[in-house]
Amino acid sequence: MFVRQSTIVSKFNTKRINLIVRFFIHPLFILTAVVAIIFAATDFLFALTAAVILHELAHAFTAKKMGAVVSRITLTPFGGALNLQTKIFTPHQ
Repeated sequence: MFVRQSTIVSKFNTKRINLIVRFFIHPLFILTAVVAIIFAATDFLFALTAAVILHELAHAFTAKKMGAVVSRITLTPFGGALNLQTKIFTPHQ
């Protein structure tokens, strides 16, 4: 059983994941940023944008780890969206 665990660990350590992802900023996101600057809410805007980008990058990392091809991440005023070129199948399918 110990040999099996070490084999799994070595497989995870040797596989590299390329996390280069294109971002698309929706025009309404830019409008929201302008409104936030006008009303002096830039701290909130930067914090929210950073949280959304990190959240979507985590989705992209997981999708690439499962073998999907990530085409882009779209930032909107309502959050982010991850666009995939391939479908992800679960082990049960």
